[in-house]
Amino acid sequence: MGLPMQCSVHAPTRFLLHHTHQLLPDWPCAIASVLIVLQRAEQPLLSVTPASRAEKNRLRSQFFDFARPLCDRLQAQGYATDFFDPKTGHPMRSASGTLWLDDVAVVCACLPYPKVKIQDCQTLHHPTWGQAVYPSILLSAAPPAVLARAARTVGLDVTVTGPPVLESGSWGGTGESSPLALMRSEYHHSFMGLDSLTQ
Repeated sequence: MGLPMQCSVHAPTRFLLHHTHQLLPDWPCAIASVLIVLQRAEQPLLSVTPASRAEKNRLRSQFFDFARPLCDRLQAQGYATDFFDPKTGHPMRSASGTLWLDDVAVVCACLPYPKVKIQDCQTLHHPTWGQAVYPSILLSAAPPAVLARAARTVGLDVTVTGPPVLESGSWGGTGESSPLALMRSEYHHSFMGLDSLTQ
């Protein structure tokens, strides 16, 4: 699939569990597992340039290419599953709720990676790739081991981890979906004016 990817399956944060119906209002069940996909970019994604936009679009499309068949496989087994558009924070197959998913917050709640603040925006700092990283999230009602096994069938090299490493003091992975809160920066996974949103 080109440049390296890092994929890991996690238990959901308490915050995601508490806000399932605000993220996925038509789901009849709780989130049981979180797939984090980190794709290495060809360049840091901090600057807003035609090249960085093209790279974000390429990585977004690549995520969709394997997220769709993975969702199909798990849904065929009876597990509600959806992937979130990194550009909007909204689910791709379910109705959107009153919250959007903050992929950087989810990654930082599940992995020991820091956020970097650029003006009013937050971006992920990968320990090896720096800011040349594009995060994406898939949520499922499948147990973590089932999600990991299904992810391997679509070509992902997945590890399964323990409970989330961060809980308090983080957003836990969501933001308000009001027009004022959805003032987006040009960064695919960063937001403006959301510093007051805490868990």
